[in-house]
Amino acid sequence: MRAAMTDERLISAIDRIERALARLESRGSGRPGGDPAMEALGQLQQRYDLLAERERRLRERTSAAMERLTAIIDQRKAG
Repeated sequence: MRAAMTDERLISAIDRIERALARLESRGSGRPGGDPAMEALGQLQQRYDLLAERERRLRERTSAAMERLTAIIDQRKAG
């Protein structure tokens, strides 16, 4: 249950970052290159990328753990 909560929190955080990126992109169009909004957008994109990678690793670890657990259960049933 705790892993599901962590996963939901991570997805929620990514959703918030995506919404913030969309707002910044809509405000930042047509502005020159040293714009603070564009810098913030770049920082948010970096954070988003890190969270997305973390989510990918979490999903991989969760899948691997579930596979191991299923194998153990199957062995117990067979034995």
